[in-house]
Amino acid sequence: MLNVFLIALCIAAGSQAGGGISDSRREPCNQICEDDMYEVNICGTDGVLYGSMCEFDRAKCVATKNGTPLEVYSTGQCITLNTSCDVLKDPIVKCESKDVDLLCASNNITYDSVCEFMMVRCRHSPHKPLRLLHTGACVYDLSSAVQLNCSQYVVDTSELAVENATALHLNFKCHNHHSAESVCLMNGRTYYDACRYCELLYRQGTVTSTHLITYIQHTGSCHHSSVVG
Repeated sequence: MLNVFLIALCIAAGSQAGGGISDSRREPCNQICEDDMYEVNICGTDGVLYGSMCEFDRAKCVATKNGTPLEVYSTGQCITLNTSCDVLKDPIVKCESKDVDLLCASNNITYDSVCEFMMVRCRHSPHKPLRLLHTGACVYDLSSAVQLNCSQYVVDTSELAVENATALHLNFKCHNHHSAESVCLMNGRTYYDACRYCELLYRQGTVTSTHLITYIQHTGSCHHSSVVG
């Protein structure tokens, strides 16, 4: 009877030990990644190309414990200024994160990352190739810019009783999307609706109730630009 009890005790102890190992392997830092030929490669912000999201998650766990942030930079490949357009044409390749430094290109547009810049560069006309001018945001020449007076989109609140003028909240009356007027912004990108753009700037604090003027390149869409907003 004693032998049966000892055997049962050993089995229980082994089961608990095995469970401990299994639990530790389920931890993100120790997880075992299976080989999968259909997995998409993940490029981290550390410049390392990981074979799967599992491998990336494992590395991110270790990096987090070491106090080093690690995020997904792009999928498919790690993108640099030397990456060929053939690589970037692969639909698997997508930009995910911003770089530390912004990039100013010859089209006067500021890009968030090398990946984003290269994507646009490869879609550009070979007769007028896109060039990288410098790191940092583009500086815009306001001498040829057009003023956009956002007050034209503000609902008249002059008849409303306002106890504290500094607390005045502006309301914007924007038309539906189909009748909206697009504008070409100073960064060379098209915003689909001038009124919604003014409303966005007001929420961000760029324009205020006492200063409702901003600048754009012109009304209408920018040339060779995707629509934002």
